[in-house]
Amino acid sequence: MKKTFYILYAFTFLCFFLFSGCSKSTSSGNNGGGGSTSVSDLVANFVNTNSSTGASTTYTFTYDGQNRLIQEQISDGSPTTSYTYATGTVTQTQGTTTTIYTLNNAGFAASDNQGNTFTYDGDGYMTNETNPNGASTVNTISNSNIVSTVQTTSGGTTTSYSFTFNGSPNSLKFGRTFLGADDKNLIQTEGINGVSYPFTYTFDSHGRVATEKIVSGPTTLLRTYTYIN
Repeated sequence: MKKTFYILYAFTFLCFFLFSGCSKSTSSGNNGGGGSTSVSDLVANFVNTNSSTGASTTYTFTYDGQNRLIQEQISDGSPTTSYTYATGTVTQTQGTTTTIYTLNNAGFAASDNQGNTFTYDGDGYMTNETNPNGASTVNTISNSNIVSTVQTTSGGTTTSYSFTFNGSPNSLKFGRTFLGADDKNLIQTEGINGVSYPFTYTFDSHGRVATEKIVSGPTTLLRTYTYIN
């Protein structure tokens, strides 16, 4: 689920990831869904550009004083997503849909009011998401990175994702630590049902990711990042 927020479908085709991962910062967690992300690593916005269509979409993020995500806006007209934090719960609202996450003692979402359940390993990485319709997502973690994911639909169809990582630390933080720890390193390749897509990066003067690029045949998908400070 976390990778769904982070990387590829936000690129408009490729992975099931949206927010990163793809970005995951390890957090001690607490009953208010807090995190220990450094504000200087929090992404203020990113722009997705598709070379084939010429389309660009901007994602903008707002955080509270504890570096937790409180709002996400998308320039394509999608409803704004907001987050509110209370003891033992995080409430996500997008348009008319409200999702209430119930947190475990480590501050991670254990379940939500949609009937989904989430489990984690001892280091806070999400290992399993189960949906009430029988669909599931299972992650395998190695060296503090999610190296493979298998998604199974309610009808039994599976999609397999595999990830390799480079040695660079993952600087991409989005303040959603209540959904588990972030990958320690940046993705080098992503495989989807056996087809591999390479990732390349440029970095700013602080060593943070400035641009992220994926090439898929004739199409280049480029993501450009700016940070809170």
